[in-house]
Amino acid sequence: MTENSRGQKRANGLKLLGAFLPKLPLLTFKFGGLYLRIKSQSTKAGKRFQKELMKEGFDKQKAKELTEIYLQTANLRNYVNNII
Repeated sequence: MTENSRGQKRANGLKLLGAFLPKLPLLTFKFGGLYLRIKSQSTKAGKRFQKELMKEGFDKQKAKELTEIYLQTANLRNYVNNII
């Protein structure tokens, strides 16, 4: 790789960072609100799921375990751990 192409890539990276940085607070706010909405909806869905399992004859402990598995899809840590 030549010295000129490295400098060009670095300049492009700095331009990208410069374009992205001013939008970061708004994106953080939007994604935070979206996460809270998803988490709230998943909590409500988990309660309904557990209630239906118990209505169908599952004991409380087994219904709770299955609900925890069901709610793992809305857990942000799972996604972050998979990325890292």
